[in-house]
Amino acid sequence: MVKRFDGERDYSVASASIRSMGETYLPVFCQRAAVLTVRANDVSHLRSGLRAAVLSVSVDDLYDVIIVLALLWNSAELIGVSPEVEFLGIARQAGKFGGVLVDFLKRAPEDRSLDAMQYSVRGAGKTFWYRCDW
Repeated sequence: MVKRFDGERDYSVASASIRSMGETYLPVFCQRAAVLTVRANDVSHLRSGLRAAVLSVSVDDLYDVIIVLALLWNSAELIGVSPEVEFLGIARQAGKFGGVLVDFLKRAPEDRSLDAMQYSVRGAGKTFWYRCDW
């Protein structure tokens, strides 16, 4: 589902459906996508995580979404792709729903770091994961 979004209309339909559910597990999905991005060295997981984060904003706590955006940002850096390009690409695709990604880009670098979110990296390759330090 998260791989097939083609524009703002798709985000609008999905967002309306998700709002009716209340709180979701999308931030957990985003965290898993961040891990899989690194383990598989595959940008498609990153993009799925970003799309899910955009949708998550409509129902989940914004702080939970900001945390996973930091993980996704870090994962992009670790696989050698530009986080700015990826975040802006999904933000453009999501239209008015992509504001959370644009806002995250405006944060000072230290405010979008793993340290700021109290997360750290463990393992490497197929054993890579993010550890919550709080």
